[in-house]
Amino acid sequence: SNEVSKDFPAIVIGNVEATLDRLAASNVFFIAKRKNANQDVFYFSAKIPQGIPLLIELTTVVGNPGAKCAIKTPSPEMSAFFFEAIETLLRS
Repeated sequence: SNEVSKDFPAIVIGNVEATLDRLAASNVFFIAKRKNANQDVFYFSAKIPQGIPLLIELTTVVGNPGAKCAIKTPSPEMSAFFFEAIETLLRS
């Protein structure tokens, strides 16, 4: 009940290292990566300014359009703000 997800059909992650660096610069920290069929699944952690923790799962096929972002947090009502921010970071 504390998980919320959103699809970003136009997002393309082409350079994984650059994306991880860009997210880390915004305090979204890489934890792990795994393969699921042909998709890469990335896990991140973050805290929003109110101190609310987020566990982030980003699923994509590197180099192809489309990404799905799922977050687990004790405050799912904050998810809309987070999704807007992560979309901006991924488009950069």
